[in-house]
Amino acid sequence: YLFPMLNRASRNESWANYMQVLAGAASVKQLAPLISKLYDPVANLFISAIHDALPGISDEDSYWYYQFMLGAMIAVMAKTGRLNYLSGGKCQSEDLSTAAEKLAVFLHQGFAGKA
Repeated sequence: YLFPMLNRASRNESWANYMQVLAGAASVKQLAPLISKLYDPVANLFISAIHDALPGISDEDSYWYYQFMLGAMIAVMAKTGRLNYLSGGKCQSEDLSTAAEKLAVFLHQGFAGKA
């Protein structure tokens, strides 16, 4: 889920711009019906994959975990520069390749119940 979008956005400015627009749109409550219509078929595939990969979790947890993953992705895709300031320049919000790697580790550990 993470790598195709973030890696492509890290190599292609047009794709990065699209991801920023999508991140903004996904954060607007009034656009939820449109976002749902366009992206729910794929989202449901990932929700099912989360459920299948984590035996014993409830259907509700599958949806929550997807929501948490999506929220993290939206924050990364927005590339607001907040991370730059917060880290004193040690981290750059524009570094989507590193973000994808770090986010994958974070989500894996969270899904595994270790975070």
